[in-house]
Amino acid sequence: MGKKYVVDIDEIKLRQLYIDEGKSDREISEMYKCCITTIRKRRHGYNIESKHKDLDTFKKGFMHIKSVLFNRNIKFNDVYTIADKQPYNLIINKKKVMVKVANISSNRYCFSLSRKYRNDYNVIKRERKDLGKVDVLILIGLSKDNDKHHIWVLEPKDISAARMTLNISVASEKYKYFLNNYKLLN
Repeated sequence: MGKKYVVDIDEIKLRQLYIDEGKSDREISEMYKCCITTIRKRRHGYNIESKHKDLDTFKKGFMHIKSVLFNRNIKFNDVYTIADKQPYNLIINKKKVMVKVANISSNRYCFSLSRKYRNDYNVIKRERKDLGKVDVLILIGLSKDNDKHHIWVLEPKDISAARMTLNISVASEKYKYFLNNYKLLN
């Protein structure tokens, strides 16, 4: 099991960095040496609104993968508009494809593999049941330089069943095989 890091940032400090000093989630995550998702979740938990409502991370990554697939002549059906009702975003050659997107932070990408659900007692639970309903997982790592995004294409069985997040380093040897692995989409 991986190490669990606790990020000590309170609401006042986060508001100061994000609103008063104008730092981005990425800059704050690099300061605290944590995943950008951690900062976003804290900001959301403290009801600090995003400065970038026009085009969020997922939409940028989703538009990028659609462009890549189009340029590679890979035909796909975009089912993102009804994605809340199903765990996949694309259908490619009858395969259900889930797209996950993350920004780079401290030379790595942190992908969330779970969703939050409320149980009968109104307690939020994190579950990873959606990965069992898809055939292919596309992970899109958005870099600071818009021309250098990373795309990993893999099957859910390639990821340990216990993982709720997946951290991939830019120089990862472990996931190198899956980088631009478009043959899984055939």
